[in-house]
Amino acid sequence: MGNVVITGGSRGIGAATVELFAARGERVTFLYEKNHTAAKAVADKTGAAAICCDVADGEAVNRAFSQIGDVDILVCNAGTMYFGLLSQMAEDEWNRLFAVNVGGIYHCVNAAMPSFLKTHRGSIVTVASMWGQVGASCEAAYSATKGAGIALTKALAKELRICEQRVTAAFRKLAELQLIWEKRCGRGDANQIYCAGIVPFRARILIPETEMWAENDERPAFVLRNMPGAQIDFVITHVDREAGFAIGSRRLALASRRYFFSTQPLHQPGSRVPCHVLAVGPRRCLVECYGYDVNLSQRDMSYAAIPDLREQYHPGDELTCVVKQFDRKVGTLVISVKETVPNPFDEASLRHPVGCRRRATIAGKYAGGVFCNLPDGAVVMCRYSFHYEDSDFKTGDTVMVVIQRYDEGKKQIFGKIVGR
Repeated sequence: MGNVVITGGSRGIGAATVELFAARGERVTFLYEKNHTAAKAVADKTGAAAICCDVADGEAVNRAFSQIGDVDILVCNAGTMYFGLLSQMAEDEWNRLFAVNVGGIYHCVNAAMPSFLKTHRGSIVTVASMWGQVGASCEAAYSATKGAGIALTKALAKELRICEQRVTAAFRKLAELQLIWEKRCGRGDANQIYCAGIVPFRARILIPETEMWAENDERPAFVLRNMPGAQIDFVITHVDREAGFAIGSRRLALASRRYFFSTQPLHQPGSRVPCHVLAVGPRRCLVECYGYDVNLSQRDMSYAAIPDLREQYHPGDELTCVVKQFDRKVGTLVISVKETVPNPFDEASLRHPVGCRRRATIAGKYAGGVFCNLPDGAVVMCRYSFHYEDSDFKTGDTVMVVIQRYDEGKKQIFGKIVGR
């Protein structure tokens, strides 16, 4: 029966490791930082000894190991995480991440070293992550600490030559998301949450509603329900291999795209950039453009009047738009889809002189008149001649209109319906 020390043993992978060794009859001691309730629950369940200790504090670690005695197996599992762009990370957050994830290994290995050298045996296990090998967007600092941990473990295996060293790539389970949601959303109930489901490469990815939108730009739930088929970017934040799905964050991906957009000449007024349709309603369309979710009205989408935008645009469509205005500090982006093509009003007076008759299609009605689309896309705001009433026509009917006048300032054409 050996003496096992596990850091970060009050929850998640650490708690599961405590249970595993305790079930095998080992004498288990685990360290934890501040969750006294969780630590007591694990200790009561397994019979393991719990010591409150911050592994980033070398003196605290030495005091803890002085209580433990000889160590046969050391499991360095304690760690902390940071989600966000490196450019937005404070220096003290960077230092804290390295102090726990890398410094914690250093302190615990050094504290256990006298025991290993005395007994000429022992094992050191460090819990790492695949991000330490491949890196993860919006987790650059965390990836750096895990990469350092992997390199440190491999180097120790060569340096000590007293035991077999192992590196284990581990992922946080869904149950551990509760702490993250408590911090970001002010609520700790992680049992039920509205999610967007994505299935790329036959793998299920769930994006909680709280991770779908940028901060202070949240949308009603019905918008999410109208998004099937939309193309979105996301960052994988957690993987649950046992359940066969992963947790993603669109919010983090939006922050990354916004930062890229702000550093490029793309944001200059007049630039043409792509945007993707997220959701479409009869009169409005929600599109994403370089991390900004923008509401566009029918007037922003087309010069021609469109009775129902859903007939022409669908989630997943990629459109080209023109940047009208961009303010990074305020976080606003104004774009126009229709201005990527010439305005059919230009030189319309030459194609459709005042007094001429033209065939047109009724695209919509307003108080006292109708919008009629000419074949070239120009829109004529029409009234009815005294022969007709509003009930005589419906949207989609083909009518004969007479061009009456042009308003060059407002770029509007006025006419009258004189026949079918």
